[in-house]
Amino acid sequence: MSKGLTLLFWLFIVLIYGGVCSVPPPTNISAVCHNFVNVLYWNYSTPTNEVRFNVKIKPYTGLLQTFDTSQMYLDMSEYTSDVSDNYLVTVKAIDGQEVSKTVSIKFTYSKSMIDEGTHKCSLDFPPIETSVHKDKINVSFPHPYNTYNQESLTEMFTYRVTHDERETSFDCYDDEELCTAEIQSEMGKCIDLTFEPTGDVLFSTFNKNVCLPKMPDKPIYIAALVGGGVVILFIFLGFVWLLCKKWSSIPKIPEVLINFMTPNKPRSVIHQPLETPVSPVSPASHFPLLQPEDTTDIEVPIVSPPEKDPSITHTEVVMEPETTCTSERDGNFESEESFQDYGKSSDYDSPKFLQEMSPGDFATGYGPRPSVL
Repeated sequence: MSKGLTLLFWLFIVLIYGGVCSVPPPTNISAVCHNFVNVLYWNYSTPTNEVRFNVKIKPYTGLLQTFDTSQMYLDMSEYTSDVSDNYLVTVKAIDGQEVSKTVSIKFTYSKSMIDEGTHKCSLDFPPIETSVHKDKINVSFPHPYNTYNQESLTEMFTYRVTHDERETSFDCYDDEELCTAEIQSEMGKCIDLTFEPTGDVLFSTFNKNVCLPKMPDKPIYIAALVGGGVVILFIFLGFVWLLCKKWSSIPKIPEVLINFMTPNKPRSVIHQPLETPVSPVSPASHFPLLQPEDTTDIEVPIVSPPEKDPSITHTEVVMEPETTCTSERDGNFESEESFQDYGKSSDYDSPKFLQEMSPGDFATGYGPRPSVL
């Protein structure tokens, strides 16, 4: 009797369990979470228009979020943006009054929140810019907060750079416009730089190959410099030689052209009357040259002008101008001489007169008669 009751009890349990689990649960649940884009995916074997899915998002330190959807995915980026939290997501299928089993998944962006079965999300390292100067590599990139604009990234960002089996750590704050680093290496060498964040946030590792320029060989550098200087010197000397040769081949400018190109300056001519030098005459001594004679008894004959012969008629002489051709310049020259000699006459053409040299001493002279005092 007791065995029969036990069998009926288990049969009742099986019937109830089979009725409740008649709706199959979702399968292949997964989460794609990268750079704060978090999407949940799942599959379902017998989809119908009446089936809907209930999704619950339970953060480790936050409030529960519940969603109903008929799609087989859910974008939960808006509710899972805290990089320091851990999220548990459950999904179950509902067909009318029947409910399927619940399936779940956990994911996080934090290293400290990872446990067994937790899916790891990650952020890309900010874009890196590198510049090479001799034996130094300058690195710069924006702070992760400025890249993703998430409040959970406002803390100090620390990272490690590995190259040539050496590691160097750096840090950067969100108030800095750029995070910078300087890496020393050898010239003429290519190195692999590995950037690895050292904080709690899960960042992907970034690798970049950078090559430094080779150091020029000093002898070759000096030889190239000297050779270039010699070439420039020869070019300069050749240019000077060509220039001198060109100037020496240019014919001289004719004097007529120079007189034509040079403006004529007006010449002022000052006419000065020619003066005939006359030596002053002075008595050598006070003794008269001629002994004075007693002129009281000498009678001076009076000479009367000759009488004109009435038989001689007056003849007028007419001078004909010469027909020789003279240039205007010769005429001007003659006019100037005439102008200068105008009013002057030769002393030999003047009448003879007696000049009293001293009292009682007279001499005969030619020229204009002196005025009588």
